[in-house]
Amino acid sequence: MKTTYVILLSFVLILISFWVGVEFQRTRNAFEEIGKTSIQIKRLNFSSYEDALYLKRKVWGITGNHQTIELTSTLENSKSNDHSDSYIFKGAEELIYKIEGDTLKLYSVQDPILPKQFDSSIKIEIIKLKNYEEWNNIQEQINNNYQVFE
Repeated sequence: MKTTYVILLSFVLILISFWVGVEFQRTRNAFEEIGKTSIQIKRLNFSSYEDALYLKRKVWGITGNHQTIELTSTLENSKSNDHSDSYIFKGAEELIYKIEGDTLKLYSVQDPILPKQFDSSIKIEIIKLKNYEEWNNIQEQINNNYQVFE
């Protein structure tokens, strides 16, 4: 009888150990995801040009509260470490844009960091909105060729 209890107890302990190991691995994987950098890329096509522009969002930090949106002419990472070939919106959560022929209009509440040299034949027009009331007015026009990059 004592042998039966020992075998049963050993079996239960093995099951509990297996369950604890699985839960530990699952929790460890979840913690590894915290703070990982997330990158989202959207290609903007222009009908009159073969060139395209790219909007890239980079989000990082433990709570994902650090982010930048970059407008660049290449899919690759910036040619320079200081991103002097891209428009950079630091801390921007969203960007509203509109493509009109050979012009890309960007609407933002923030001023971007302007590139020293932007390699594209597409014209870029930055429209700085004064407040979030103007932002909301433009958001209402999203269906009229305005789009949001979020």
